[in-house]
Amino acid sequence: MFIPEFTDSGSGHFSPAEITFLGSQPDVATARLYRSGEKIAASEEGAWGDIEVPAGNADYRLDLTTARDPSDWAYGASTRTSWSFRSDTTTS
Repeated sequence: MFIPEFTDSGSGHFSPAEITFLGSQPDVATARLYRSGEKIAASEEGAWGDIEVPAGNADYRLDLTTARDPSDWAYGASTRTSWSFRSDTTTS
């Protein structure tokens, strides 16, 4: 998964959570991946990296929470996003 934590409204710009500015609070980006309702992975660094999952058909949910110092950002200072999807093993 490689999901940018902070993006603009369509120009393709993004900023990962690990970028902080002098004097500002650190950004927060937490991700939780669930398989058939059971948490199978967690990250305090957002949804950025490879995650191995068990083979087989299953329902998945990815929850991503972000936060930035609101004194530095007028909009989108915090988000909670959840994606649900189904995945299965292929023959190749």
